[in-house]
Parts: sequence; structure tokens; C-alpha cells
Amino acid sequence: MVRLNARLWVVSLVGLLAGWAPAPAVAQEKPADPVVTKRSSPVDDTDYADPAPGLGFTLKQVPRDYARFWSLDSAITLGIGGAAALAVHPIDDDVQQKFEESTRLEDFFDAGNVYGSFAVQLGGAFGVYTIGRLGGHAHLSTLGADLIRAQLLTVGYTQALKFATHRERPDGSNSQSFPSGHASAAFATANVIRRHYGWGWGSLGYGLAAYVASARLAHDRHYLSDVVFGAALGIAGGRTVTVSHDKHRATSGAAPTAGGVAVMVNVY
Repeated sequence: MVRLNARLWVVSLVGLLAGWAPAPAVAQEKPADPVVTKRSSPVDDTDYADPAPGLGFTLKQVPRDYARFWSLDSAITLGIGGAAALAVHPIDDDVQQKFEESTRLEDFFDAGNVYGSFAVQLGGAFGVYTIGRLGGHAHLSTLGADLIRAQLLTVGYTQALKFATHRERPDGSNSQSFPSGHASAAFATANVIRRHYGWGWGSLGYGLAAYVASARLAHDRHYLSDVVFGAALGIAGGRTVTVSHDKHRATSGAAPTAGGVAVMVNVY
């Protein structure tokens, strides 16, 4: 059935993009955080700041995140997503027609249009952060801070691409179809959760994100290629704000030598 295949495209993309490799070592300036002590996360061996970052400090990281986004890691993720979007582009109309033929699918996916909205995703991120701060849970606050940064980063690049590509939506309502903002927001959240808590909770997040992507197809708001690239953009955003949690990072530099140029990489 084509309906099943359409959903499998989305689910398959999740596995391809989210699990292609551990995040590569990325050179990154480590901002000065008012850290007093450190403790280990109850989920893994990653160290998180204690106390958790303040809201002001979190928001100050957003402009830096926009610069950090341009990395080899993002290029690989977006390259895979772009290739996948191009691959499914020829069947955009066929998949859309199959979704339009079933009103039951539209009813089933109603909640996805709400969950995937930027307002709900950002509001939920602030909610997680606030609960963590009020409850004294440093790790939960750090998760909320990363979710806030991921949403603010992803929405900026998503909106910029919408106005740059000017693709008309399937329902003809406007020309902001590519990429899907709902998909990018939901996949950004899923990736941050996976990076903090592993694949147990991450799988749930990716499942909800795939549900959101399918909802945009069922409600005639996006083509398949829109949600495919939106997923890639969200994953790249989530990886950008959580790269500092990697246990292994690297710095690199170059220096002239008698025979050419020496490249040095320090892994720590």
C-alpha cells in the first residue's frame, strides 16, 4: 500500500539521519559557565554543570549556536537529508494524493499538527527548564536549556529556507512549504532527548517526530520531500547545541613547515 510506504519513508529517514554515526569531534569554543561543581548525569557518564545554566546564559548561547551550526557534522546530516529529499521528490504528488484519499488518516494525525508547532515545542522546552530549576534538578534544567536553544536555532534556519525556496504548499495556502517547520521542530526535540538520555527515550521522541511529519502530509500542508529535509534540519540543530556533551572532543590547527603545512589534531 502506498500509504504505508509513505510512512515508512519517514521512519526510515529517522534511522538513517539519527543513527548514521556518533557525533564527530567538532572544534568548539567552550563558553565560560558559572560552574561551581560538577556531577555526573544519572543516565550516563556525561558531566553536566551544577548549578544548571541560567536562562540569561542560555539565551546568550543562541547567536553562537547559529555560527556553530556551520560544521562538518551539520554538512553531513544536511547532505544526507538533502539527498533523501531529492530521492523522494519525484513521488511527492503521488504520496500526497494517497494521503488525501483517506479522511481517516487526517483524523488520526490531528494531534500531530499541535504537537509539532513551534509554539508548543518552545513552550514545552521552557516548561522542562522551569521544572528543573524549581525542583533543583540540574540535569533536567540542562535538558530544558538545550531544548530551548535547539528550537530557537532550528526555527531561524527553517524560516530562512522557507522564504528562500518559496515553494507552494500542496493546499495552495501560501509559498512556505519547504522545509517543514513542524518536522524540524519535532526532530530537533527528539535529537536533544536522545543525546541526553540515549535511545530508550530517544526512540519515543523520534516516533513522535515521525508522527508529526506524517500529520503534515495527511493535512495537505507539506510534501514528503518537505518533511524529509525538515527532519534533517531539526536533527542538525539538535546535534549542534549538544555537541559540548560529547565525551571526546578535538581541536585542530595548522602550522607551516619546511616541506609544506603540518596539521595537528588534539583529542581530549
